[in-house]
Amino acid sequence: LGSPVQFVSEVAFGPATAYALVGACVGPEETRSCRYRVLQRALTRPGWTVTAVRTGAVAGAAGLPRLFVAGDRLTVVDQPTVGNVLTSPDGGRTMTVQGLSAAPPVPAVLRGDIVDLGLCESCLDRLTVLEPRTGRLRPLATQPPLGPSVGVRAFADSAGALWALGDSGTGLVSSVSLDGGRTWRTLPLRGGGPGAAEATALAPDGRRGAWLLVSRDADPHTTNEFSELWRVGDPTRPGAGWQLVTPARRPRSVDGLLVSAGTALIQDEAGQLLRLEPGG
Repeated sequence: LGSPVQFVSEVAFGPATAYALVGACVGPEETRSCRYRVLQRALTRPGWTVTAVRTGAVAGAAGLPRLFVAGDRLTVVDQPTVGNVLTSPDGGRTMTVQGLSAAPPVPAVLRGDIVDLGLCESCLDRLTVLEPRTGRLRPLATQPPLGPSVGVRAFADSAGALWALGDSGTGLVSSVSLDGGRTWRTLPLRGGGPGAAEATALAPDGRRGAWLLVSRDADPHTTNEFSELWRVGDPTRPGAGWQLVTPARRPRSVDGLLVSAGTALIQDEAGQLLRLEPGG
């Protein structure tokens, strides 16, 4: 089978620790077998260490695993729909495992729950709540009102404010919930350039607001074109709404967005980073 191919599947951050989910796969892509482990490092000192979070063999065609971090609690879903949920309350020193299972809808997101779009084959366009302690996957009873076309395209949890993005049929539209998904408020994106808009990345700012990267595919030779950057602050403040903050100097393509303390880090497809400070 040859030497395993290793790669970083996902990166997540806690208050003082960074975590990386690392895979090692053998065999051809259609039938490959992968094992995953979590590396961690303190943000204040160099060096990575391996935590106790390890998965068994996972079929490569089953979908990539996911890593979630809330405080010191780690949650790893080793494969969507039919996999397991590995949870650790102490950064990986102890571990519990639950099998994923479908369950009835839930009225709201509770403390410790995880909301995501890619945890099962049937929930790629709707908000689904994962209960890490039980492994149950439960669709959110009241989905965000995003128009008659496709469902939720992107989601972010920003300090308890749930942001969802979709397409109303005439343009991008967002909804935000401040009560765990029981009720939603719609905030459209007004303006921007011509052409169909595609959400490339939606990122929380940790202060109830969010940032959004938009591609309009004006250049047929560029994948994930960096067309626009939008920002919205705390939705509880008067007059809160999306603002267009696209920098004049920016990479042609974009592959990721991370926001911390009001500063946005944008990664292009070549791996280069653009740092956008507060205020532009």
